[in-house]
Amino acid sequence: RVGSLTNGVGGNGPDGDLVSVSSSQEEVWIERNIRKRECVRFAPASLTTGAQQQLCQCGRAFAQHHSLDPGLAVGSMAAAGGGAAGAAWRPETHTISSPTDAYGVIEFASGPHPTMARYIRVAEDTDPALLLHVLTNVWRLPLPKLVLSVHGGMQNFELQPRLRQLALSGLLKAAKTTDAWLISTGLDNGVSRLVCAIGIAPWGVIRDRDQLLGRSRTCKYFAISSAGKSLSVLNRYHSYFLLVDDGRCGSYGIESQLRRNLERYLCSLRLCKSHFGVGLDRVPVVATLLEGGASAFRLLLDLTLGSPPVPV
Repeated sequence: RVGSLTNGVGGNGPDGDLVSVSSSQEEVWIERNIRKRECVRFAPASLTTGAQQQLCQCGRAFAQHHSLDPGLAVGSMAAAGGGAAGAAWRPETHTISSPTDAYGVIEFASGPHPTMARYIRVAEDTDPALLLHVLTNVWRLPLPKLVLSVHGGMQNFELQPRLRQLALSGLLKAAKTTDAWLISTGLDNGVSRLVCAIGIAPWGVIRDRDQLLGRSRTCKYFAISSAGKSLSVLNRYHSYFLLVDDGRCGSYGIESQLRRNLERYLCSLRLCKSHFGVGLDRVPVVATLLEGGASAFRLLLDLTLGSPPVPV
């Protein structure tokens, strides 16, 4: 069963079981519409070492740029970088998009009870209408009556056991009683460790992400967190993952705009009142903030002053 804590939150099989892996038609749709991004233009951070030894601004070594134009001279900094060191790296100028190469089912092998989750690697500029299609048509989630967007710091967030239980039970009760979607970063650190449901995480910070490569596959994943590591593991209590790719690795926060775009899109949908109840023709989005630093204040401003504004 997919994350027993999320049963009732929405969208597996009628008994809470995971729907079978995408049909051939769904696979064709995914590969026609969902893209990934890959850096193909090496942008050196400095000129202190040869191209082979240093990192691109995307976070990868020169040798890891497998899709570089074969006409580029491997040892030529000017050819590989296309300009002076320190020139700004941007997804639109340094990456190309191609059909996604990572989607299927994760089997979380760690923990006392094995859990499963659907996942897909998506480009950071993916149209939110396409993301909604994945969630509702490919993964079969019913449209929510409420979206609970959970935010917080990325550091390990330790609450007293009683407060932790209150926070978790409150979120789950709100989700179950309203047929809500819970959305968080989906990583096993910070506030995301307290919630379960839909994780929107940066592809480039996931430890052992190579295990997820493959089309319509089922893979085992060991979600064991380690202190002091620069990469993060996925949280096993999430049932669905949108893994956001802008061509970089090791960069946190690149998923924020896609997540915000999806939440705005949900707010803007005109829905059937008969399906959602009297007087409700849009999906409301409510944000929850648990802990956080300076970035939390910027998030508060963005949510409350945005269009449409989101209550926090």
